[in-house]
Amino acid sequence: MEEHENRHNNKTIIALVLLAVIGIVGGTLAYFTSQAQFQNVFRTKPYSTELTEEFDAPDNWLPGEETSKKVYVTNKGDVPVAVRISYTEDWLGEDGTTKLDLVQTKEDGTKVTAALINFPNTDDWVEKTESDGNKYYYYNKAVNKDEQTSLFIDKVTFNKDIDIKYNCENVTTTNEEGKTVTTQKCKSTSDTYAGATYTLTIKIETVQFDAFKAYWNTDINIPNA
Repeated sequence: MEEHENRHNNKTIIALVLLAVIGIVGGTLAYFTSQAQFQNVFRTKPYSTELTEEFDAPDNWLPGEETSKKVYVTNKGDVPVAVRISYTEDWLGEDGTTKLDLVQTKEDGTKVTAALINFPNTDDWVEKTESDGNKYYYYNKAVNKDEQTSLFIDKVTFNKDIDIKYNCENVTTTNEEGKTVTTQKCKSTSDTYAGATYTLTIKIETVQFDAFKAYWNTDINIPNA
């Protein structure tokens, strides 16, 4: 009787072990996996331009006098660029506040431009007024690596035909001999070009050539050559 009970207990133990093993196997999840990583490096071309102005400001600019002012662009990078330039002019009287006309109207009705800007290479620069109302001058081809635009400006001249306004008064004095001496003293007015300041502001813009139309919102055509 005892031997029969032992055999029964052994079977029970074996059955419990099998259930435990089945339970362990049934609770295990296995997946086949793999992993890869790729490093992609994108190198951009360098973008480098030099915007150059050669200019020595005169302190005593006289009518008829020419002043050298050279403006050009050099591409020092690998990316072809488009170039455009705009400029503004201002004349202020001797008082520093009175704004003078860029073009003077004389008493006889003739008109004289006070400052004459010389553009030596007009065939290389295309003038266009854009939708923003500003006038631009586009260089007529792409500027490639180590290339330089032609000169946009090379000199500015104070027009010799400009009229200067004066106020004069007579001053009477007595000299050492007791004689009356009348002297006429004249001084230029604050609303004239004598003693005035002329400011020419140049704005130079460059952009990678294949994007100039979208970036500047222009329909101008510039050949890439």
